[in-house]
Amino acid sequence: MILNKKLLVLTVKPSINEEIIDWLISHPIETGFTSFDVSGHGSQMTNLSIAEQVSGRQKKTRFQIMVEDQELESFVQSLKLEFKHSGIHYWVQPIIEEGEI
Repeated sequence: MILNKKLLVLTVKPSINEEIIDWLISHPIETGFTSFDVSGHGSQMTNLSIAEQVSGRQKKTRFQIMVEDQELESFVQSLKLEFKHSGIHYWVQPIIEEGEI
């Protein structure tokens, strides 16, 4: 069975968590979304605090949103307009299967 959904993954700075949550809640998403704390690592990280430089990690929040294929492009474009220059990193993954157990 081919599913017509994708998983949109956002990694954001904690300072805009509430804005992202409010934005996502205001956009009807059939399956809702999840969020959790993650640590960002890498040599290209910018604007690190002294503590983050010492620890080698930057606090981030990851959001996962399942979006219908036909809605994905407009959803991402709307997100780009609303959060321009906010440093949100995103990617899209195919959903192979979904269900509830």
